[in-house]
Amino acid sequence: MNRHIHIIAAALLALPGIAAAGDGPAVIGATYQCDRAVTLPVTFINPGDAPGLAVMMVEGKLVALRQATSGSGVRYVALDEQDSYRLYTKGSDAFVTHMAADHTAEEATILDGCHTETGF
Repeated sequence: MNRHIHIIAAALLALPGIAAAGDGPAVIGATYQCDRAVTLPVTFINPGDAPGLAVMMVEGKLVALRQATSGSGVRYVALDEQDSYRLYTKGSDAFVTHMAADHTAEEATILDGCHTETGF
């Protein structure tokens, strides 16, 4: 499973403007432990001079996300707007939501109480 995340992370690094920055982007792997004993592996890609990216394995899917504006902490939004997962992080805590791609457009929390020992 983590191998797949690293492959997707490498593919994201190939996007124009990401790998060209200085010594290259910082890549950080984290494993969050969430409520209901769910494990959430995430790889963060921080290019420094561009918005960050993340790849997570959630609900059996590899999801690529881009950093978006957030009032507090960091918010990542899925690149695929038809399957719109969102990852919210603040320090070592996180939660994941999903927004339906239909007329309801309701955001529902699907993973909560996530925490990692990886220092950020």
